[in-house]
Amino acid sequence: MNTLIYVMVGGLVGLLVTVIVQKKELLDVLFNISLGVIGAFVAGWIFTPLFGIRSVEPTVFSVTAMFVSLGGAALLLMAVNLYRWRAGQSAP
Repeated sequence: MNTLIYVMVGGLVGLLVTVIVQKKELLDVLFNISLGVIGAFVAGWIFTPLFGIRSVEPTVFSVTAMFVSLGGAALLLMAVNLYRWRAGQSAP
């Protein structure tokens, strides 16, 4: 159940970031959505055990795991988009 939540939360965060930064190209949209899903999985599978949150159980919905995955997706997207923006700014 939480694996599906990671995919949904990560995809929604990626789509939201795409809308906020106003990217209209399909590759940018797909990149942000997939990056959001990756960030949600990484945060969900690595950080939830560190905080003692039960997360990877097929029948249990964990709100705290959802918030951790939301934070992980947002942080990864912010970091990559900031890197891409700075790289574009410093190019001649």
